[in-house]
Amino acid sequence: GYLSTLRYLHEVHKVRLDLPDYEDRLAIHWAARMGKCDILRYLIEKGTAVFLRDKNGSTAEDHAIERQQWGAVTVLREARLLIEGGTQSDQWRHSTSKAMQACSGIVTPTLRTNTSSTFVIENSRRM
Repeated sequence: GYLSTLRYLHEVHKVRLDLPDYEDRLAIHWAARMGKCDILRYLIEKGTAVFLRDKNGSTAEDHAIERQQWGAVTVLREARLLIEGGTQSDQWRHSTSKAMQACSGIVTPTLRTNTSSTFVIENSRRM
């Protein structure tokens, strides 16, 4: 799949993970847009910056929200919390959080508006 190809290109051929396209989008932006949570985790583990913006000012999280990739949104938000909290990447790799479950299809986050008109992501079981 895509992850094995990316891993091969990066680890064997030393292809950089931080090369932008013509819109200044990086691999993390595209993985978020496509909902590729396994690739997001790999990029984050390899130190890809979660907060970088493309030419339009959008972050990877913005792209995931735009495309309704709620599993990717969850992974990126958890990564942001771990980065802001100074947690070691080893703890990220061994995490069994709801973000990982969302990416594996066990839990599907859904979006709803709460009473104060802000968006909230909830976890709902797949049928």
